[in-house]
Amino acid sequence: IPVEFLSDPAFAEVSGLETKFNAKTRLLLVDQRSNVGPLRWFTYPDHTRVVLELAEGLGVQSDRRGVGGYEVSIPNGVIDWSERVEVHDGVVDVVHLAQDARQARLSVALLEGADGVKQTELSGPRRLVIDVARRKGAPRDSGPAGASLPETPDSLKPEKPEEPKPVVVAKPPSPQPSPASGRGQGEGKAVPAKEPVAPVPAKAKPAEKARYRIAVDAGHGGKDAGATGRRGTLEKDINLYAALELAKLLEEEGRFEVMLVRQDDTFVKLGERSKMANEAHADLFVSLHSNAHPSRAESGYEVYFLSERASDPEAERLAEFENSVLALETSPGQADEAEGILFQLARTEFMNDAGELAGLVAKNLATRVDLGNRGVKQAAFYVLRGAAAPAILVEMGFLSNERDEAKLESAKYRRRLVEGLYAGIVEFYNRRSEGGR
Repeated sequence: IPVEFLSDPAFAEVSGLETKFNAKTRLLLVDQRSNVGPLRWFTYPDHTRVVLELAEGLGVQSDRRGVGGYEVSIPNGVIDWSERVEVHDGVVDVVHLAQDARQARLSVALLEGADGVKQTELSGPRRLVIDVARRKGAPRDSGPAGASLPETPDSLKPEKPEEPKPVVVAKPPSPQPSPASGRGQGEGKAVPAKEPVAPVPAKAKPAEKARYRIAVDAGHGGKDAGATGRRGTLEKDINLYAALELAKLLEEEGRFEVMLVRQDDTFVKLGERSKMANEAHADLFVSLHSNAHPSRAESGYEVYFLSERASDPEAERLAEFENSVLALETSPGQADEAEGILFQLARTEFMNDAGELAGLVAKNLATRVDLGNRGVKQAAFYVLRGAAAPAILVEMGFLSNERDEAKLESAKYRRRLVEGLYAGIVEFYNRRSEGGR
């Protein structure tokens, strides 16, 4: 049988098998195709939600295990890997997804704060939803250990948000396609991105202020490829894929509007990125990047927020690396003048909130991905300077590290990473909407 036939996506659809051919070793790897997952969970003020994607045609059998648990069995369900998520939010203790012979099993361990379980399904894609209500007056646990979060004065906490509005996707103004040049250029492996939400013209007047608007920035793009991995992966492609996936999750959640700084392989100036977010009246600015380092041993993710002084020499090195794209767009004199103006816009109140957001994102990533948590840091990233909102920059992993690069190339791994980003944003929003911790 020709290898091409066995590795064709159509064969996987019909057979239920996942195949991958390694041309170097001449080995064909065959595995049973998963039809259950991914698993997601979210903490809200009045309930905790557990979401599990399911293939069409699978049955679901539910069983309430006394007052301390809820269990779902999925006959013929196949998962990619077992997951054990430590939630500890006062309602749900642990969520466990495991393979049990010819079925998948989802177990939800409840805490004293739980007050009833409701199971429903959503479509497009099919999702099993388990909502666990929070008992009135139930204490809220702090959740998994993460970075310490700075206190925020009550005077800086926003008022209760308004009703949600449709997603807003902004197209970068005046694209400037040009031959590849600058750092990280050359041939590389592109990561296919999903179709974005249909754009509206960049110069269109922003819609009336929505409940909560989030600007998602895919770092680099166009003539600025960013870092290049050892296997040819381009940073700009990884960043775009993650941004589109994050925007999709935020849109599906229902309480957010999303503005994508770029939705294709377009070059956008650093100063234009925060300007676009401000014109869209964004409440948060999240910039996604993939790291690189001269030492191939460096690994893990890290989350940054703005500071005139870097928290350590490595943070300063990274900021200089990311800011070097200014050479593609302005003269040194223009950059220096603009830098001073932009930094004045980043008021202390935004940096305090950004520090809290960064800590929550780092904490939630730690519960979902197995890359090392390098912590929350500060540096003078140009792209964050002009944002009139809490702004963070996430370095999702090191393309210069073979293991990190392989994970960032994996669609399944990127999905888990994006879910961690999403959960951190949701937790930050929940704190703000509650008006306190």
